[in-house]
This record gives sequence, C-alpha cells and structure tokens, in this order.
Amino acid sequence: MSISAETQLEVTGLSSGYGGITVLNNLGFEISKGEFVGILGHNGMGKTTLMRSLIGAVPARLGSITFLGTDITGFPPHKRNQLGIGYVPQGREIIKGLSVRENLLLGQAAHPGPSEYNTVLDLFPELVELLDRPASRLSGGQQQLLALGRCLMGKPKLLLLDEPTEGIQPSIVSDIGKTLSQLCDELGLTIVVVEQNLDFLCRLVNRNIILRGGKVIADLQGPDARDRALIESHLSLAH
Repeated sequence: MSISAETQLEVTGLSSGYGGITVLNNLGFEISKGEFVGILGHNGMGKTTLMRSLIGAVPARLGSITFLGTDITGFPPHKRNQLGIGYVPQGREIIKGLSVRENLLLGQAAHPGPSEYNTVLDLFPELVELLDRPASRLSGGQQQLLALGRCLMGKPKLLLLDEPTEGIQPSIVSDIGKTLSQLCDELGLTIVVVEQNLDFLCRLVNRNIILRGGKVIADLQGPDARDRALIESHLSLAH
C-alpha cells in the first residue's frame, strides 16, 4: 500500500471528556492521506471518545485538530462532515423507519454535486435487492453495509469507523474488509477504525495506534502493525 506524505489529519495535545471526567489526555498523532489506521486499546481507554472528538460530538478542552490544513477544533459535526470527515458509529445509527434507498439518499443530503449512488451500489451489491426494504428488516450485517454505504454517499476523504465488525457474521466481515481495502488502495480514501477483531485489523491496516489512559502508548507501522504477537504484547501493557 503506497502512502502519501501529505498529512491529512493532525491531532495535537488533545484533551476531552464528559462532565468532570477527562478521557483523552494530551493525545497527539498525525495521519497521512491514504493510510489505513487501527485504533486499539482496552475498554475505557478512550477509543470511542477519540472518534467522537474527531467528529465534534465531544468538544476539545485543550489542544487542536487540523484536517487538510484547516483548524477544525471548534467546528460542529455537520461542518466537519461537509469538509470530508465521514463517521460510522458503533451501533450504526441507521434510520430504521426509512427504506434502504432513503437511508442512502439521506447520506448525500448535505453534499451537492454528482451522486455517489451508483458507485455505492457497485461497492455493496448486496444492497441492490434490498433498496425498497425498511432498514428495520435488515440483518445486523446488512445494516452495517447500509451504514457504510450511507456514509460514502457524502464522498468523505477520511472515514472513521467504530467497531464495524461487532456482532456480524464472518462472511459479512470478509465483505467489509474487502470493500475497505478497495476504498483505501484503489480510491485513496484514508480510513481510521476502532476495532477489537485483531485478525480483521492485521489483514488490512498499515498502522496500529494503541491507547492507554487516553494517551498513545504505541504507534506500530509497516510489518509491526500486522504482527499479532507484538500487538498483544503492547495491549497487555495497556490495562
């Protein structure tokens, strides 16, 4: 996988949390265009808080977030989305009262210009026969494909995924992995994924960032990022 030297996302001295609790504590890293990055750590170490801070759902208390050279630290979520940050949260959050087609079209509502509809259906052919089905009648795996497709309708430059394989059958996990690899390798999309499935990550990423106590304790790149034994050794220190 070729990596551009262009820095796309820069996080500097980021601290954030909820109420009186600080979850991220002076966290920092940079991500280049076209990287596929895993975020690892045990429960409570700040993984989801990091994702929610990157999209603006959790405000930064200290530090900065820069995307494509623009300081977005104070930007609301919709403005970050318009700039090219897409997010698929844990639990997917599709609108179950709408059809598959309506969910997809909703993903493009704030993004004028040529439609990504046909491109998304090419990426997720499983959705074609389901377009008129209510999202509430989809399996968990189908809902995850729909959530990914809806996000891609907004033409993101940076795709953030929180636990995309959770509760999904292996065949769909494999399909998701193939699609994400295609998006990164062929289309140059930058992908950051929070995931506990190490086999899934080790097949895909070129970098793994490990968190402990809201800080980066390891940044594994190249072959090290796919070395399961090395990753597990770092995770054992990350309690």
